[in-house]
Amino acid sequence: MMPMNGASGIRSPSPSNAYSRPLATAVRISVRPSLAMLYGEGEFVKTTAIAVGAGYDCDNQASTCAGLMGVIHGAGGIPDRFTKSIAPNINWQEPFNDHYVNYTRDGLPISSRISDIVDRIVDIAEQAIMGNGAKIKMADGTIRYVIKCDF
Repeated sequence: MMPMNGASGIRSPSPSNAYSRPLATAVRISVRPSLAMLYGEGEFVKTTAIAVGAGYDCDNQASTCAGLMGVIHGAGGIPDRFTKSIAPNINWQEPFNDHYVNYTRDGLPISSRISDIVDRIVDIAEQAIMGNGAKIKMADGTIRYVIKCDF
């Protein structure tokens, strides 16, 4: 329990509080997702389950691990039961029915197609890449970016 700070009623950190030991807290927070990535063996469900099961601040850690698994394996690496069969008797053809509903982000549309969001992100990334001197080459119908490198 944190001690009270005088008559104000505000609790102040004590030596046993995690905020007074930032290095120990950082180690605890970073070790859990690292272990999930290591022992999850590259599997989406196993990695995410380990990250969630590790506890503490597991929502951020699990979503980061799940996101990394998505980057590594693509959308095909995420089981359909997490993207197409959200509730009983709901079976979509596309992940999340290609639909995003925004409840909390000001300045963004309330409803968007996920594919439109992806297209927008790709356009922004391409502008950033090209703005830094890259060139686009097509090879076997695949777009390849040749990135200028000074080392």
